[in-house]
Amino acid sequence: MKKELYPSQINQLKFTRVGWSHKAAFIKVNKGIHIPLAVLEPRKAYDHLIEFGEDNDITIYKTKDYEILERMN
Repeated sequence: MKKELYPSQINQLKFTRVGWSHKAAFIKVNKGIHIPLAVLEPRKAYDHLIEFGEDNDITIYKTKDYEILERMN
């Protein structure tokens, strides 16, 4: 399924951990269903998503578990 989102439609990017060692992200939109992104490949995709959020002034929230995974990589 393909969906186009513009930065103005995104409220927050939330990064969390799934399982023991996998990262996940949730795109929280202003209206509609939030979009889960679990186990993206390559792992650098999460870095690109964070960079996108920073470039477009989107709120970025990282859980403590996610920050632990970032330090491990």
